[in-house]
Amino acid sequence: MMNTKIYIVTHKNFEVPKNPIYQPILAGSFEYDKSKFPDFLYDDTGDNISNKHDLYSEFTVLYWMWKNSDADIIGENHYRRYFLKCKDYKDYRAILNEDDLTKIYDRIMDEQYIENIFSQGYNCILPKKCYHPGFTMYDIYYNAREDTVLIFDSIRKVMSKYYPEYVSDLDEMLKLRRSYFKCINIMKREQFDAFCTWIFGVYSGLEKIDFKFKDREFAFMGEWLMNVWILHNVKTGFLKPKDQYFINTDKKARFVFSEVTNTDACENLYSITHNQLYISARRSMKRFAIKYLGYNKKESK
Repeated sequence: MMNTKIYIVTHKNFEVPKNPIYQPILAGSFEYDKSKFPDFLYDDTGDNISNKHDLYSEFTVLYWMWKNSDADIIGENHYRRYFLKCKDYKDYRAILNEDDLTKIYDRIMDEQYIENIFSQGYNCILPKKCYHPGFTMYDIYYNAREDTVLIFDSIRKVMSKYYPEYVSDLDEMLKLRRSYFKCINIMKREQFDAFCTWIFGVYSGLEKIDFKFKDREFAFMGEWLMNVWILHNVKTGFLKPKDQYFINTDKKARFVFSEVTNTDACENLYSITHNQLYISARRSMKRFAIKYLGYNKKESK
């Protein structure tokens, strides 16, 4: 078998799966009391950017994996989310309703299951796509972050300078209504190294720009950037992904947006319910009216 390692990104103690391919790693560990996490890996060892955790958040762990892990197949499980061994959607829903963590861990992917997927010609495992009807990727970012226009202008400048072949994929990504979220993946080493080289290259370019990014901005941005990289590399044939079901072992975060996705289930994107989607749309239109049309409801009375 190949050397397979799945790194579980975390900020707190939790019950770790007994399968040795799963390794918990403390994000931003340079500022933690490590004695409270005796069996964890730490992202401030070896070649690391742990001290940039405020900006990069969980991506400090991704950097550590890239520079310090020798795994042939390497994966990131973001905050106790795990890919599952599922036959179909019905099987997935049965696991989703399970309360016994031991039984859940019996159903998460093991080394043999992962290698079986890769033996079918795939070189990457990704979560089932999120379907966000009526909202593009740009809309979602705009509703969650201020300065969205300036942020994507900055990204475009960096890509135009260092990765011009990706600019059209950036434009395409911003229009998507079905996309990958949650920062969980398993890749063959070649694909993983290529992704990290690209995304940390983009981040390096952004750090040189005279713009004050908010805390965790690179982590939030990373989910959008990963979709750009996936789009481009699926087109070129370099990336051959297999979409799989996953579970969040924090049950309160397991809401499934099945009413919208039908056969493709996923965690509810940022806890948006149908009613909240409507409210979010109204808020977006109001912000647009104030910023670009000079309209202010209070002044209009």
